Amino acid sequence: MKNLRNILGVLFLITITACDKEDDNIIEEEAKVPGEVLLIAPLQNETCEEGVDVSDEVSKITFEWNTAENSEMYDLIITDPESGAEVAYFKNLNVTSRSVDLVKDRSYTWEVISKNSETTETGSSESWNFYLVGDPQSNYAPFPAEIIKPANSSSVELADAKLVLEWQGADPDGDELTYTIFLDKVDGKQEPTEDFQNLSGTSLEVELDANETYFWRVKSFDGQNSSYSPVNYFKT
Repeated sequence: MKNLRNILGVLFLITITACDKEDDNIIEEEAKVPGEVLLIAPLQNETCEEGVDVSDEVSKITFEWNTAENSEMYDLIITDPESGAEVAYFKNLNVTSRSVDLVKDRSYTWEVISKNSETTETGSSESWNFYLVGDPQSNYAPFPAEIIKPANSSSVELADAKLVLEWQGADPDGDELTYTIFLDKVDGKQEPTEDFQNLSGTSLEVELDANETYFWRVKSFDGQNSSYSPVNYFKT
């Protein structure tokens, strides 16, 4: 009986040690996941005048961000917020800044992805918009609206055949914005009805058909200039 107790005790210690090692491995694996990147400049929803002129049409802008936890390298991604197309993509940077030549008098969106060589998981930053100033103007176009809900390519459930659309807008000059919603089953570019135009809020309840695919985009207008969000779609 005494030998049996000793054997059971040894097995218990082995089990506890194995569990501890397994927990340590889990903690170690979690520690390898790259953290979130904090962006520094260019600032969110601001006009950028800090560039160095390369030509009349192009300016050199320096992008800066903080180091992220467990990160060895970074990807800098710059896109056109209206079309969603990539303007520039710099991979595996081992620094936290990068100078880029960009065309003036345009809005840009930028974000940074953090990575390391020990995992395929990545971290990411927020996406920031800025307007690269060229020749001085009395008014700059609004930033293209950011669509909040429904998410692009998602499937949604209607409540009494209705759904609430949500978006977010901003303007470099701080002007008050009005919005027009383009919503249809074709391409998100068909002429909207009057009740979808000149909206002061950033949400709209709409009546929809079930089992359909809808395309939509948002036009932002500051009284002088306008911009369009990319076309998104969702299924009911």
